[in-house]
Order: sequence, then structure tokens, then C-alpha cells
Amino acid sequence: MSDLLTTAPLAFETFYGILQAAGAALSPAIPVMDQELTQYEPGSYVCLTGLENHRWEWSSLGTFAFEEDYDIVGYATFLLGSVSQSSVINGAFACFQSVVQIPMVNHRIPPISAALQSAGVTHIIPRFARYTSSPGSFGGGQGGFQGTVEFAYSVHARVTVP
Repeated sequence: MSDLLTTAPLAFETFYGILQAAGAALSPAIPVMDQELTQYEPGSYVCLTGLENHRWEWSSLGTFAFEEDYDIVGYATFLLGSVSQSSVINGAFACFQSVVQIPMVNHRIPPISAALQSAGVTHIIPRFARYTSSPGSFGGGQGGFQGTVEFAYSVHARVTVP
């Protein structure tokens, strides 16, 4: 248990670092961002977009200990100049699996980072993945298709109020 009011900033930064390392290790590398892109999108990338469903439940009145839960959300996208839907969905899920799912499953509790564990995080587990596709855009015009996997990972921690 930690004396933090929330573990969310630390968990978000740790999650982001794990995904960045996973994306950089691939050939070709897949960029990971912590904010939305407005132009010049790479063909494949991962973006963490924020935190959702943040909630606290009392677990001990004497020390004001809380059970904290929230979701870290984002998406993995894959753009292909092809009209083959199977190629687009396979590419989107390959990006999601390689950069997000496999690294996060490997870093769940146990073994999770020491910093998160000492902050009171007890587990990070996959919550959902949603696939959508849409027409792609090349140089301002339509071309090919883009597949996107939106995802969320649930975080649970025990925190106390200092």
C-alpha cells in the first residue's frame, strides 16, 4: 500500500514506457505516442489516449485506505493501401498483439514493475479490444483501408490518504 492519493499518473507513464520499448524493438519500429496525432500519421502506430472509469472504494476507515480502479485506454492502428479487409484486420491485430497485448501480459502482476508494486498496484489486466475499419487516406485523398483496435487495461491498486 502506498501513501499516494492515486497511482494513475505512475501507472500511465509505466504502461507508456513498456509499450514504447516494445514498439522500438520491432523491425520496422512501431511508434507509440501519448497523445493524438493530427497529421502525418505513420502506417502503423499505437496511441495511449487517457484514463477512464476512475473510482475509489473504502477498504479501511481507520487509515483511509482505498481500493482504486481505473482503465488505461488507447488504440493501435494499421493503414494499408490495399482493399483486402482480411489484410487490414490481420495487420491491426498484429500491431496490437506485438506492441500492447504481449508486453502487458508479460508485465502483469507478477511480474509488474517494482515502482508500480511499491506504489500499491496489485494488477493490470486486459479489459477489452474493439476492432473497426474505415477508408484510409494518403496525401489528402482516399486510398486503402485503416484498421483500428481500441483497447483498455484495468488497473487495481491499494492506496492511503497521507
